[in-house]
Amino acid sequence: MRSGIVFLLLVSQLAFSQQRKVIITLEAKDAVISIAPLRYNKSFACSFTLDDGYISAARVALPYFNGGQVAAPFKDQWGFDEGGDGAIYPGLYYTDGCGNAISFKAAVAVNARSIHFSWDDLAQMKQAGWDILNHSYTHATGKEVKAEWEVEENTRTVQQRLQYNMQQFVIPGGKDDHLSAPHYTNAAFAQGLKVVHSGQYPDYWIEPSTREDWNRLCAGRLFLNSKKPMTDSVFNGIKQHLATGKYFWFNTFTHSVGNDDLWNISYRFTDFKELFNRLAKEYGKEGLDNIWFAPPEAVHAYENIRRTVKPVITRSGSKLTISFDVNILEKYNALTFLVQSNTAIKKVKGVNCRIESYNGKLINITW
Repeated sequence: MRSGIVFLLLVSQLAFSQQRKVIITLEAKDAVISIAPLRYNKSFACSFTLDDGYISAARVALPYFNGGQVAAPFKDQWGFDEGGDGAIYPGLYYTDGCGNAISFKAAVAVNARSIHFSWDDLAQMKQAGWDILNHSYTHATGKEVKAEWEVEENTRTVQQRLQYNMQQFVIPGGKDDHLSAPHYTNAAFAQGLKVVHSGQYPDYWIEPSTREDWNRLCAGRLFLNSKKPMTDSVFNGIKQHLATGKYFWFNTFTHSVGNDDLWNISYRFTDFKELFNRLAKEYGKEGLDNIWFAPPEAVHAYENIRRTVKPVITRSGSKLTISFDVNILEKYNALTFLVQSNTAIKKVKGVNCRIESYNGKLINITW
């Protein structure tokens, strides 16, 4: 049996390591090909995570981002209102650079022993393209924490329940728990997780191309909460970073997004709507369309692949071929190629990859 499993793994790896090609038909004699710094050639990426598995993530945030009916007001087990207004919303969108709308997608950081929505809710979020992040099994903190077991047991339980392999970790104690943070960080990286998130790390405007610790990344994140007005400061930060001309990943989180400020660590529905509506209006499909609003595993995977791929460009007649190998396997396997040419692209074909979309300036592929 063991030899059979090894054989299947080898076959899988060989199939994955096949050379991939993008064949472009165009009339121009010359074209310059490059890989976009961010997927869909966006100016900045933004991620949003909801910690601790509170029910408003499933009943409010998911339908609000994806389009659907937000839950009406309701009381949770502690007496907090974790609902919204019961209205139907169209969703929030950016495009793939070729006119196709893509909904905002977020992440949830969960403790498998005590999620407050159902496993079916979590499966629905997974199906909608949301990430599930490891937040330890019991949310234990302090210097005596059994970090290795907490990380491993949470990974095992989520994998068993949902067949989902979590790739990133969120420190349970946040910015205030300096005792357990190093234990969790070491345990997460030792078990192969690629990113550890915490408010203890100062940089929530992450510049991917400059980070040397990309596969052991300690990512800061901005805590969105209703204790004080935040919308203007968020947008001032976006404008300042866009003005540099560099490419950044803006990493944010909260806990609940219901009508009450649950435990005084949440983002009330009215504040949640205000910020994300404005974000979509100014930088999404109806605005500048320069935001890539994606879950953190997607952003991390893109940069990881971008660093690895070394495309070879060849020309034969009217066909230009981009050939490349990828020796890493990600949950999100995707690239955006930029094409600089003085004539239009007539046709694009993928070999061992799928052409997601293209226009005269860019080609989006997955595999």
